[in-house]
Amino acid sequence: MARRALTLLLAMSVVISAAGCSATAPLTPGPSGAAATAAELAVTAEVYRTRIDPSRGAIQLAVRNDAEAPLTIVVASLESPALSSSISRERTTEIGPGLTRDLPLTLSPAACPASTTAPPEAVLTVVLADGSTTELRVPTTDRLGQWAEWVAAECFAAAVAERATLDVEHDPGRDDGEVI
Repeated sequence: MARRALTLLLAMSVVISAAGCSATAPLTPGPSGAAATAAELAVTAEVYRTRIDPSRGAIQLAVRNDAEAPLTIVVASLESPALSSSISRERTTEIGPGLTRDLPLTLSPAACPASTTAPPEAVLTVVLADGSTTELRVPTTDRLGQWAEWVAAECFAAAVAERATLDVEHDPGRDDGEVI
């Protein structure tokens, strides 16, 4: 009985998760219950990197909707003087009241030497109840202290690449074994 209930619960969570993953949504009319004005929006944001983000050159933008109404984001960007260009994600994401969603973004190269290591600013284009959009600028916090580390590592790698080269030469006399 417990096994059957667990299986049913798992199946329901998959259906609910799949239903919440909409790739696109119409801009007009606005989502039911959306904020009527930008003043009704209450958003906080953080940046952090998961274990696999460094290997794909990515970062997560965690957006929390502290308002009473759902929040629909159509464009999410990060801007910082530490980036060579702003990074952006154009994908509709709905965030219910009191919920947080992680939005993955692909990092652009760091602008070195970096003038700042302060966390970037989130720029969110959100849909209002009447179907119009507005832009929100939200300061982010660096959840795990990874932003400054990433900027420093990128600029160090750029400085090394500017000053050092690596040349590999083939020695035919060493080709006899299995190892090159």
